[in-house]
Amino acid sequence: MVKLLLGEFIFLDPQIDGEHKAIINRIDEVIECPNEDIASERGEELLDFYDSYLVLGSYGGELEYDKKYSKIIEE
Repeated sequence: MVKLLLGEFIFLDPQIDGEHKAIINRIDEVIECPNEDIASERGEELLDFYDSYLVLGSYGGELEYDKKYSKIIEE
């Protein structure tokens, strides 16, 4: 199972920002998906309702987040 995070995230690009990082400002919902492809598809479908999405496990950059989200992200 793969976690799909829905909420407000800022993605930094190494070529533009000098670092590969996702800054997690807010997590509104967490959905468990069978694999990364399904999680990505579902995330795209839900962009009408959420600012952005992040598929844990497939993102290769650094994650920056408030410690209140550590249980969600580190499980």
